This record gives sequence, C-alpha cells and structure tokens, in this order.
Amino acid sequence: MAREILDIEPILDHWRSDLKTEMRTAEDMGTYFSRSKNFDTIERHFILDAVGWSAFSHNLAMDDRLPYSATSLSKQPNKTFKLAVLEGNIRFAKTEGGDPQLWLDKSHGALRSNCAHPPSFDELKAVFLEQIKWAIDDGASVIIAGEFACPSCDDEAEFEVFLGEIRNLVREAPHPVFVVAGSRHVASDQGTAQPHNSNIAMLFGGDPTEADFEKKLIDQPIRHYKRAPSISLGERIFSPVSPELPIYITPFSSFGMLVCSDAFDTQIQFSYLRQNMKTAPRAQIIFVPAFNTSDQFYQSCRYLSYLANATVIVVNSHPDDFPSSSVKFYTAGIEAGERLNCMKKRPDDFGNMPDGEKDRIKDATRHLNNSPDIKIGQTSRRVATYNIDRVMLETFSKILRKNGGALLRKSFDLSSATM
Repeated sequence: MAREILDIEPILDHWRSDLKTEMRTAEDMGTYFSRSKNFDTIERHFILDAVGWSAFSHNLAMDDRLPYSATSLSKQPNKTFKLAVLEGNIRFAKTEGGDPQLWLDKSHGALRSNCAHPPSFDELKAVFLEQIKWAIDDGASVIIAGEFACPSCDDEAEFEVFLGEIRNLVREAPHPVFVVAGSRHVASDQGTAQPHNSNIAMLFGGDPTEADFEKKLIDQPIRHYKRAPSISLGERIFSPVSPELPIYITPFSSFGMLVCSDAFDTQIQFSYLRQNMKTAPRAQIIFVPAFNTSDQFYQSCRYLSYLANATVIVVNSHPDDFPSSSVKFYTAGIEAGERLNCMKKRPDDFGNMPDGEKDRIKDATRHLNNSPDIKIGQTSRRVATYNIDRVMLETFSKILRKNGGALLRKSFDLSSATM
C-alpha cells in the first residue's frame, strides 16, 4: 500500500487537545483504547497508523456499484431526503436453562437466524417486505433496518427468493431508493476446521431510469461485511482482508457503513479521523445498524461522529422503545436534541448565522411520523420516518470541526463555562 503524504501535525494537535484528557479520565467510556496505560508512549505511532502510514490502516474508498442515473448523481447529494427506519425488536429464543440460544448449530459456528417469537420465516419476511413497501409509498428515499433485522432461514434457495422480492420493491419504486436491509449471519461450509460465519449487511438501491439498472439490480444485494466481532455474543466472524472501507455513492449523500461493534474498532475510528482532514473521499453520513444494549456503544458512536466530522445514525434492533431508544443521531459529537443548547452556549461560532439557518440546523433531523402497526400473524412491526437536511448537518459539522475537547465530555454539560 502506498503511503500517503499528509500533514499530520494538525491531527496530532487535534488529538492532544483536552479531548484526549477528557476521554482518558472517563472510566465508563466505550473507547477502551483511551484508557491504555501506555497510551502516551504509543500515541504518535497509533495516529501515524490511522493517517495512512501503516499497512494496517483502512482506506476510505468510493463505491459506485449502486446504479443511479447520471442525472440524479449530477445533483449529488440532494439537500434533503426522507429516511425510513424499520423496527427490529429482535429477541433470541431461550434454552431450558434460561441462556440465550445464540448458536442454533454450535458445531457449525453460526448464528443462523432471527429467533424472535414467532420464529416463522414466512411471517417475518412478510412483515419486513411490508415495512419496506410502506416506507417507499410514504416517499422515503433511504431505508434502513438494524443488525440481524433481516429475516433469515437455512434454506438458501428460499432466502434467495426473499431477496428477489426486495429487488422487486426497488424495481417498482417510483423514485430512486437506497435500502439497507439489515444484516444476517452466513455460516462457513460444513466441515470447516475452524467454523465461523460472516455478518453481512445487505444493500439494495438504484434509479430505474439508469441504463444499466436492471443488469446491476440482478447482482444485488451488495454485501457489506462486519469486521469486528461482538465478544459479548460470542460472535466468531470472518473479517474482510481488504483494508478499504467503502463509501456508497447515492444521490442523497455519500454513506459510510459500520455494523455494530465495528464502531469500537480503533483502526476504523482513526481512519475516519483521517477523513476529517480531507475533502474526498468522504462519508457525510455513517450508518451503524446494531444489536446492542451497552451505553458505551452509543458513546463510541458519538465519538466517531466527532472524529469523522460527520453525522452518525445508529439503528439498534434491540430496544423495545421504538423509535426513541432505537434510533440515535450524532453530528460532530452532538446528539440531535443537544444542538440548540450547544448553539446557545457557543455564540462566537453561531451568533452571526441568520435565524433561518439556525432554525434549519435545529430541525436538521426532524421526526415525521410512525407507521401504523404492520402485523402479519403474531408478528408486528412499525416504521419511523425522519426528514434529513443534509446541508445543515454539514454546516453544523464544519462549525464544530476544530473545537474538540469539551464537546466530548461524558457528561456533555452544555452549561459549563468551558463551552
């Protein structure tokens, strides 16, 4: 891998700010690397790795496999778009001893399917397809489901029929769409010496007016692999050998994609710090489909949004309280509900902005509505929609880009004098 010639001093200064001090003193932060006793001694080498001076760092690479027309991409990215989030409410079946039955075939080493009650693949997939259809009919351009939210079954031929039904919904959509159809585990072959599985997020999308739309749609889903296994789930996954983190080009935004515990990975965190210093390639919005119960996970996603100077959208399949506990938005280290207070406490940064722009920033992620219950058999799910003002999210990120430090305190006490 060729080494990039970058001016690393701004990055080192960025990290040496009180951001580092605050992160290292927070005992319950999810960014475990910040608590390393040897952090000072490895700091410089660690950051050099992150900015491309090591074969172990990741490159952000633009991925143009989604078939959008030149006309729609010429306007890329759109100023606003409607986002639809599909309720997951994933649960695992319990064994007689009360432990989660995570591995249906332990010798094969794979979490094979969504064991939520009822465990009927037909019911789960029917609800999932209805969720996508409702979102498209409601005008959503971007649709996302959380980790493990994609219904799964052991019969790969049957599952391929299901994928064909998702392709049909994309094909019949009256407008260009981008669909993250959750993720599923796919097992290694029987008899493998060290059984493992891949946790794969499945991406669909395109514009029916694009010349190669049908040809490229047949090859979908685009499979996005999770890289960092969940230790708490005992997850054993294949991690891609490619050092490239794809950024998916759409007319709505340039999207990064991490799956759950990927957001804890130090190389990924610092690879996105690297994009903070550049204009391209750049993920303006990073999706994190997840199945997670840890507050530390949300803190890590908040931290990622600051390092990447981007908006991180978390879609968690686990919580019952949908969408308030399931969907989180972080921009430059600030959660959506904190933007207004942050602007009030930083008059030097925001004081000269026109009132109209301030209002747009405040409302840049506005919850529109929930769908009625979509119920088939005993399975019931909903859809939540959001109006995303991408331009104002970018404006907010750029204003806070160089402030660092106090923005990432665990308490986020916006009334502090240091703010």
